[in-house]
Amino acid sequence: MERWQQAYEKGRAAFRKGYLGEAAFAFREAIGLNPDGVESHHDLGIALFQLGRFDSALASFQSAIDLNDRMRQAWLNGGNALCAMHRHAEAIGWYRRVIELDPVSLDGHYNLANAYKSLGQTSEAMRHYQRALDIDPRMPEAHNNIGTLLLGSGELEKAIGCFQRAIAFENNYVKAIYNLGLALNRMGRPGEAEEHVRRCLELQPDNGEALALLVSLLQQTCDWNTLASAGDYLDRLTKAQLTAGRRPSESPFLNFTRSTDPHTNLLIARAWSHWLQQQYAHRRPDWGFSKHHQSGERIKVGYLSQRFRNAATAHLASGIFGRHDRQRFEIYAYSWGPDDGSYYREKIENGVDHFVEVQTLSDIEAAERIHSDGIDILVDMMGWMHGHRMGIAALRPAPVQISYLGYPGTTGAPFIDYLIADRVIVAEEMRPNYSEKVIWMPDCYQPNDPETPMAPVILQRTSLGLPEQATVFCSFNTDYKIEAEMFTCWMRILRAVPGSVLWLIVRSDQARRNLCRHAKGQGIDPARLVFAAPLPKPEHLARMKTADIALDTLPVNGHTTTTDALLAGLPVITCQGAHFASRVAGSILKAIGMDELVADSLQDYERLAVSLAKDSDRLHGIAARLKSNRAVFPLFDIDRYVKHLEAAYDTIWQGYLDEMPQHHQNHQTQSHDLSECDGRA
Repeated sequence: MERWQQAYEKGRAAFRKGYLGEAAFAFREAIGLNPDGVESHHDLGIALFQLGRFDSALASFQSAIDLNDRMRQAWLNGGNALCAMHRHAEAIGWYRRVIELDPVSLDGHYNLANAYKSLGQTSEAMRHYQRALDIDPRMPEAHNNIGTLLLGSGELEKAIGCFQRAIAFENNYVKAIYNLGLALNRMGRPGEAEEHVRRCLELQPDNGEALALLVSLLQQTCDWNTLASAGDYLDRLTKAQLTAGRRPSESPFLNFTRSTDPHTNLLIARAWSHWLQQQYAHRRPDWGFSKHHQSGERIKVGYLSQRFRNAATAHLASGIFGRHDRQRFEIYAYSWGPDDGSYYREKIENGVDHFVEVQTLSDIEAAERIHSDGIDILVDMMGWMHGHRMGIAALRPAPVQISYLGYPGTTGAPFIDYLIADRVIVAEEMRPNYSEKVIWMPDCYQPNDPETPMAPVILQRTSLGLPEQATVFCSFNTDYKIEAEMFTCWMRILRAVPGSVLWLIVRSDQARRNLCRHAKGQGIDPARLVFAAPLPKPEHLARMKTADIALDTLPVNGHTTTTDALLAGLPVITCQGAHFASRVAGSILKAIGMDELVADSLQDYERLAVSLAKDSDRLHGIAARLKSNRAVFPLFDIDRYVKHLEAAYDTIWQGYLDEMPQHHQNHQTQSHDLSECDGRA
């Protein structure tokens, strides 16, 4: 055996034992002795790939291809190395060469589909996953990945079928089991979802994504005893992941629903933003903005959201778009949500100059469209909420980018320049926990549309299952916001106010059963919990008029829900917390002159609720003042609000023009340099 062959076999033996460094050394020795040894180059690439040295691995695969252009495995592994470096667009050519050499290459079609999926090119990804299934109908990975594409497009029933088929072919396929739980949760079936998530954790106890989903499910079903231990475990995992410099398994959204520590919220959001930037590092076009906006032109503002439809964000914001000054602003809406034909969808479409559907576009394609439209200020209205497309903003298609309304917290993202807030939401001392520069609106940061339609009906309590004479407390915040300590406080309030009831909306039978069980455990007859069915917004607002007092939640306040109550003339009692999401109701109430309804502690919150329930004259006086304050205080003055918002846009845009061309670079490199921008007109 020649010396190069001996070195090569030595490398193979070391590789089989898992001694990757030793194997790489031996393969290099073989190449030094015989530079034309194609297998030596290829196997060196595999060793380097497994060592995480993807650039060097790619060079080795290229060397093998230079020696043998028809070496299918080198093309395949080179594509894998490019994908590992997030260079998916380049990988496509490598995988296509694999398919040219072998049209029925299962790995070629499957990996090509994965590359297209990573680029957001759904139709091409779907085509090649299906081609892989034509070759091997029992391939669980292809079924699973088709399911994730369907899940992303909202085709939940079809997605569930794909995940079930994947599991049928591989019973312990953890990814598919997790995805099935995720899809069932989005279908509003949290109990079934929990079964599959627990199966994930049985198979893989350290699966952080499954643990995070379990915590979310337990929140939704109000299973607080189990939630306490699962939450503690997730806290420990999150801390370890942050310490290791990894993206935490729990999303920024999930974290702010559990933790009122704004610094923790920032760390998690920043880690997710860093991870996202890495995904897009090799895909961001080299855009320039020096000629983006000509002097004297209108400022082009692009609003970006999935929720230009019958959704909470649209309920609040639908009134602002048509009120923008068209002499100074040109308004675009970029939407990737379904057209539900609702009043809100129609109002937003009619209120903007350009309504652009980007649902079928990849993040890069959507960003290219935004850039080609010449958008000056891009306003992201989703943040890290479910269904977000933060990847669009990460590509920096506009010179100024703002986080607004949809996400109540910091994005932690260096590519988001500003956050719209107010001085209740983000007090001066809280600024270090926000990566964005703060635009402080002079009143409440949240727009509140006085034109929100309300059904012109007068409802009787008995028709709603409510007692005619007793005090009716209500909390129509969604179920995940109902937390154990606050619920215990509510039960004390019911105990102190004889005959009173608590009117709730929860989405699942499990949540209803658990809430009744918790009430009984605290000595409250479960019959004093009255569960309302969801109704269209106009009818829901009309029925709210029959309640006496709305009780807010903590650590996540009611946002749209608080506005709904005030529109119905219903006083809301809130407790102000320490982070953005727990200070919104306080901001809303102060902007309508009802500061006395904002408590600083749960003890004060409880005392206030009980005292108002027992003093009908005082309660009626507050309700009357709430009604009269609408004409005096700024909360529902949407015209005033839009003028302040436009003043903020003017200020930050002029700041950008003054600093051009350095401004854009500064935002990229000084992501945590906080400053203020007063939004006053």
